[in-house]
Amino acid sequence: MRLRVRLTPGARGDQFAGIHEDADGKAWLKASVRAAPEKGRANVALIAMLAKASGIAKGRFDLVSGHTSRTKTLRIDAVTPAEQAGIEALAAQ
Repeated sequence: MRLRVRLTPGARGDQFAGIHEDADGKAWLKASVRAAPEKGRANVALIAMLAKASGIAKGRFDLVSGHTSRTKTLRIDAVTPAEQAGIEALAAQ
């Protein structure tokens, strides 16, 4: 499974802000983390936040693209239906 995220590092708090579309019509999960965008800290914080909220182990998330960009694509290995529901619930936050 692939998950597209638009990340705002250096925010006041760690949170998800629902699904948003860009100008091309692509859907992104909007997220904010307190971590600074230095040395991958914001990416690590994003994965930790996704893992905690979805109940999926951090090691199953792989940052495929966007290592230094605000728009990121993550791959999640072997997603069960229950885990899929947990990820979809993030969009409702």
